[in-house]
Amino acid sequence: MPTTRKSAAVAHRLSRGIENACRPVSQSRSKRDGRLPGRESATWFYSFPQPAPRTANDRLNMSRYRFFAIVSLVILVFDQATKLHIDHHFRLYESLPIIPGLLSLTYIRNPGAAFGIFADSSLRLPFFISVSLVAMLGILWILKQRENGQQPGNLGLALVFAGALGNLIDRIRLGEVIDFIDVYWRQYHWPAFNVADSAITVGVFLLLVEMWTERKNDQPE
Repeated sequence: MPTTRKSAAVAHRLSRGIENACRPVSQSRSKRDGRLPGRESATWFYSFPQPAPRTANDRLNMSRYRFFAIVSLVILVFDQATKLHIDHHFRLYESLPIIPGLLSLTYIRNPGAAFGIFADSSLRLPFFISVSLVAMLGILWILKQRENGQQPGNLGLALVFAGALGNLIDRIRLGEVIDFIDVYWRQYHWPAFNVADSAITVGVFLLLVEMWTERKNDQPE
């Protein structure tokens, strides 16, 4: 009988110890604080922090990034689709007049920068790839630092980013850029360009307009 009583006491202590170990953290804290635990506050073993609610500024930031991503993606897809179409349906230097005496589609491979700049340099490929990557990272950094509500400038950054990325894909894939938009008058031809070059030009123009407008608004009357 004494042995049986001792075994029962040991079993009782073990069961109480297991029960205390499995008790919710919030209940043990509530007992120490003199409060009764509630069902909604009971957390077993771990308590996970709740995410902070989004503020109006957070929503505006997400909207800015979403706008930037959508515009960049649309321009990039359009640029690559037009280049693939020209590459598959035109022979090199083949030309198709669109507006006689003014505009033609002419398949040209450009080893240089926009409008054929630095086409003959031996270091052109690593140089332009590095410049494109630095420029794209710089655009992303500028986008992060900008204030909300500067939509024309955000559009300009997206256009420049998409244009740089579109030409960068050509340089990595082909070692040169596909150009096909040939603007001319009589025998005078503007250097051939593509959708990416056009996006970069328009984007830089929008950024310059925004800078000029801000400077004008900051001047005292």
